Amino acid sequence: MNYPATLNSFRSCLKVIDTFRLVFKIAGAATFVHTGNSLCYVNYVPNEEETSDYISGCSGRIGAVTQWFKNYPKGLADLDATLSEIDKPVLVFWGKEDQLLLVDNAHRLAQRLKRSRLHIFENCGHYSYQDKHEEFRDVVTKWVNGGYRSV
Repeated sequence: MNYPATLNSFRSCLKVIDTFRLVFKIAGAATFVHTGNSLCYVNYVPNEEETSDYISGCSGRIGAVTQWFKNYPKGLADLDATLSEIDKPVLVFWGKEDQLLLVDNAHRLAQRLKRSRLHIFENCGHYSYQDKHEEFRDVVTKWVNGGYRSV
């Protein structure tokens, strides 16, 4: 399979990712969550209660929580092979400034799905549902209220 440049770049970063996984395993959940917060948001700032909840949810589980990074290329290859078989309306949404999964992946995903609509949130990171919560609400509401019919 010929992967897009973004995946090849991702593969070249796997050693770095393995290093970060080790660092997070040693440093713990708080470091993992605070790093994620700094990378994944453009507009939204999780409050102390949310951050504490994220840390609690990851405590003692950093290896398991970050395992998907290591398996991402294989998972993507497995998924990519079946995307064209999905014949249901799919709303693909992405933050343009997503630092974990680059926006090129959104375009690729939308192209692979037979019936999709792509919505890119400008000035938005990985967690678009929080970073652009009002726009996210409007996009999903429109989709659920019949927007999917035009796909």
